[in-house]
Amino acid sequence: MSQEAISNEDILAAIMKAMEPVAEVQTIMSKSHITTAEAARVYPIGKSTLDQMRLARTGPEFIQLEEKGPVAYTHKALQDWFNRHRQKVLQ
Repeated sequence: MSQEAISNEDILAAIMKAMEPVAEVQTIMSKSHITTAEAARVYPIGKSTLDQMRLARTGPEFIQLEEKGPVAYTHKALQDWFNRHRQKVLQ
């Protein structure tokens, strides 16, 4: 039975790869305005759900500077919307 030695560089590369999602979330959370895709990445809601709710005007507040232009959400708008739609679980 032979064991291959794992180099420190391999270990560091594996750690860095594992940390990429954390760094992405931190970057998104540091922005004042985020896209629909970014909102779906850090909040428990899918991009298509946000898109559908935006079209139906039932979702979180958003900013859109021109018709059919890109939209942006603030973290506060998303958090406020989630808080208003929180359901209590009966025990």
